[in-house]
Amino acid sequence: MDDDDSETAPKSLDGAEDSESDRSFNGLSTRSLVGSVLEYPIENGRRYTSTSEGAYFMPNDEPEQTRLNILHHLYSSLLSMNESSSPIGMFTLAPITPDPTRILDLGTGTGDWAIDVAEHLPSCEVVGADLAAIQPTAVPANVYFEVDDFEAQDWTFGGAAFDLVHARDVAGSFERWEEIYRKMHKALKPGGWVEIVELGEVPRPRGLPEDVVGNVEPRGALDAQSDTEYASAWDELEAGKRQYRMSAARPSDLRHIAPPFGMLERAGFDNIQRTILQVPVGDWPDDPAQKALGKMWLVAVLEGIEATVLRPLTRIGWPKERVDRVVERAKREVAGGFAGLSTEV
Repeated sequence: MDDDDSETAPKSLDGAEDSESDRSFNGLSTRSLVGSVLEYPIENGRRYTSTSEGAYFMPNDEPEQTRLNILHHLYSSLLSMNESSSPIGMFTLAPITPDPTRILDLGTGTGDWAIDVAEHLPSCEVVGADLAAIQPTAVPANVYFEVDDFEAQDWTFGGAAFDLVHARDVAGSFERWEEIYRKMHKALKPGGWVEIVELGEVPRPRGLPEDVVGNVEPRGALDAQSDTEYASAWDELEAGKRQYRMSAARPSDLRHIAPPFGMLERAGFDNIQRTILQVPVGDWPDDPAQKALGKMWLVAVLEGIEATVLRPLTRIGWPKERVDRVVERAKREVAGGFAGLSTEV
């Protein structure tokens, strides 16, 4: 979507290294803001950015950071298998200028993408932005990480600032996507690009009972206090996620990137392109590169089952003990069940 060598501490946007004095943006000092966000709440044994109603549903603790590292390697491997006119084709399919000067990674997470791009484009300034300060401090000199709520507050980058705005795995991050797209559009240089990357739904594993496929309700009564009579734990979790999405303030589905792209067009974008790639689930492919991709994605899926459902299901009334039971059952029943199946990216 386009619009008409040394390591050091993260540097500031004007090129000077941060000093001990507070540097302000959005009315909050960098040092005080980071100090406040580091006091992350623990909820049901997982660490989150906020406990407020409607807050982002995924944890930010070390297990989740490890899963994000795996996903970054998966994405880089996948893109390296596809032809691209981008000067950094391992990290984006956007046909950006060969010599970009500024790139924004929105929802940077652990900062892996921003760091890799900065290493490949040493003359380009890369800004990684996230709600959580979980990025490393020893980074290339042209990387800067900013911690802020980019939906609640105005962006301070100024207009026409970036050659590329990149956002990956941000479903569930924002309540008002149309407003986010308008801010992205305003932040782009003329001819700049926005790239939104999302993994699609994990396919239903093979071998599960078929009698409730497509049904929201279980065969028995929906009871938050005890396991219901779903044909499989996988279906039980999926039904719980659907129930959560009905009332969630931040939509965690993929409507923000689905055709006919009305939100993007209203925000001012043109030349909107949609690319769909396939990632196998598991080691079933014969091709070694695809097999390696599938192994990485299967690990991320299994490690992410609890992460993706714990907060949503406990917020709709499931006791943690029930979530734990159903998650463990789901992990056992899907072993070997993804043969021949893939996920869209």
